[in-house]
Amino acid sequence: MGRILIYIVEALLAAGAVGAVLTNRVDGLLTNQPYIALGLEALTLIIGLVVARRSPVAAASFRVVPAFSAVALLTVHAATPAGTIALESSFNHFYFATVIYLAAVGKAHSFLFSLLLLIGTDLGSIALSNVQFVPVFRSLAPTAGLLLAAGALTHFASRTAPWKPPAALTESLYKPIAGGDPKTDRYVPADPDSKILLKTGEYTAEQLGRRHADVKEILASVVYFMARNFDAFSALGFIYDPRQRAFLLNSFRSKSMQVDETCAIALGKGIVGRIGAEKKSFVTGDISAYGGEVLYYKGNSELINSILAVPIISEDKELLGALVVDSKNKRVFSDNHKEVLRRFSGLAAALITNARMRIAQQETARQFQTFYETSQRFTTALSVEQVFNVLFETVTNLTQASRAMAITFDVRQKKGRVYLVFGKLTDIPQGYEFPMNAGIFSYAFDKKAMITINDWAQQGKDYYRFVPDEPRDPTIRSMILLPIMDDESRCLGLLSVESDRPNRFVGKIEQLLSTLAGNASVAITRAMLYQKMERLATTDGLTGLNNHRTFQDILAAEMERSRRYNRTFSLLLMDIDHFKSFNDTYGHQTGDLVLRDIAVCIRQSLRQTDVPARYGGEEFAVILPENDQEGAVVTAERIRQTIESHVVKSDSGGLKVTVSIGCSVYPHQTTEKSQLVECADKALYFSKEHGRNKVTVFRKGM
Repeated sequence: MGRILIYIVEALLAAGAVGAVLTNRVDGLLTNQPYIALGLEALTLIIGLVVARRSPVAAASFRVVPAFSAVALLTVHAATPAGTIALESSFNHFYFATVIYLAAVGKAHSFLFSLLLLIGTDLGSIALSNVQFVPVFRSLAPTAGLLLAAGALTHFASRTAPWKPPAALTESLYKPIAGGDPKTDRYVPADPDSKILLKTGEYTAEQLGRRHADVKEILASVVYFMARNFDAFSALGFIYDPRQRAFLLNSFRSKSMQVDETCAIALGKGIVGRIGAEKKSFVTGDISAYGGEVLYYKGNSELINSILAVPIISEDKELLGALVVDSKNKRVFSDNHKEVLRRFSGLAAALITNARMRIAQQETARQFQTFYETSQRFTTALSVEQVFNVLFETVTNLTQASRAMAITFDVRQKKGRVYLVFGKLTDIPQGYEFPMNAGIFSYAFDKKAMITINDWAQQGKDYYRFVPDEPRDPTIRSMILLPIMDDESRCLGLLSVESDRPNRFVGKIEQLLSTLAGNASVAITRAMLYQKMERLATTDGLTGLNNHRTFQDILAAEMERSRRYNRTFSLLLMDIDHFKSFNDTYGHQTGDLVLRDIAVCIRQSLRQTDVPARYGGEEFAVILPENDQEGAVVTAERIRQTIESHVVKSDSGGLKVTVSIGCSVYPHQTTEKSQLVECADKALYFSKEHGRNKVTVFRKGM
């Protein structure tokens, strides 16, 4: 569109000049009709603005052009005396505005042509009118000088303006690739002269890039222009993958239906692989003379004779990819084509580098956000399990790991244990135990060291994880072990992360996981301290049973639950027989030992749902949910017999104690908490008063 408008302006200039010279009447007509002259000038200004807006090169000068043009136009009107040819000729004003805008949009040849037309028109009119030449030329010279100065100034300002166009203006330069899906993100410049601009180097990599460049098709823009610049059968762009050491087809435009879109050309193999290995361009008009293979057509189905291939090399001399154009005709590509493709290669290198930087920035931002959110969640995690759940979720998001495990160790028993498992692999169950030996888990725990296995299929032949004869898991390719440390540099356990891809935990990922494990170590230490404080607040420090306050809370909750669902539960109160005289005889240390052993006997005699507690002193209590009188008596007898048969091993030798037990049942005896405790207490004292070492159920009259 911009170029068409320039052609229109130049045609109007030529027509005006010819009319003025041949008839010598046009200027007089327009002079008598000033509105027509002003209209022509306004039309020229509008055309100039449109040209400046539509031209990609002059987009940066869009704001500068109107200001300089207006100032220059007023300068000419003010500096030219009344009655001179320059002011009387309305076409001169039209020429002047056009010249300014042609200079602004960078069309130097059009600018000079228009300036010469203006001067020539006036000189021709002077000659035909038999006006004295020299005086008129003197009056015309200042006008011509001002035109030349204003045009040069505007041209210079427009080319050096630091202002950048708004995003909407930049995006107007793009359109979808012909034949592409408009919903996709494949965008390229829409200027029909892009081919010419590319050849003159006036397009940048940023202008070639799409608005939301997809790495999978990062070369689509370059390949599009390659197809337009070369008379090629196919134009292709490859990205080099250093992990696979192969060129992967990224984008192509071809007249063939046999292009292998999934091809991966190994480094050094075929023509594309060879230019990558040698990092040199290759051109031939008869491919049969070189014996090179074209590996991007299915089954080599196309008969190619000419090929031009150039590697994409970064400024740091890193191999990034390759650009290829081919033809079925012989001797199609020249050295000049080779140079043009090299320039495309430079653009492609910039595109790939920019895409990498953008991806790296996005990944860094994502990782920062992940770390921030993880830190917040670590702060609110009040148990070790919660910390590990947050840790596992973050690890899998960052690395797409196949499995993550938390491993703990018991140094006294010389055993390791899989504390928690997270992931899609299920061959290692949670709770799995293994001996501390020469395995890599035991080694990492013993040395408090991070261990990274890049390829378990190779390195795993010399190591094992749990036991020497464990079966080999082919799905494990890479592994990293990270120690979890407390604030006193003691190893609490290990974080193990596994992946089904080799070399997954190297470089930056290794550093990220190490930092994450360090943050998790702090969170785990804090959670363990919190749980310890919680235990101290709810449990008895000597026996490890629930303390009196916790017992009262649980009893109230159980009574409310039983009331709501019309359930039965029982309460046991027990007291160690003759404990005061026992303490006086053997001392308080032995008495504490007896209390701890009694607590162990009580736990061993209960179900998992039963709730034992230290009621106070030598008294204990047990809440038995969903238990009637008959079941309560059975449980109480089991406790009594277990304690009676237990031998307390002390410095004074083996000692034996007995307990007396009282039982009350909700709601048979009462529906009030205080009364339920009082009933059990009365039954307890009935046992003590009637021989001790016995179980008594409360009944009326006690």
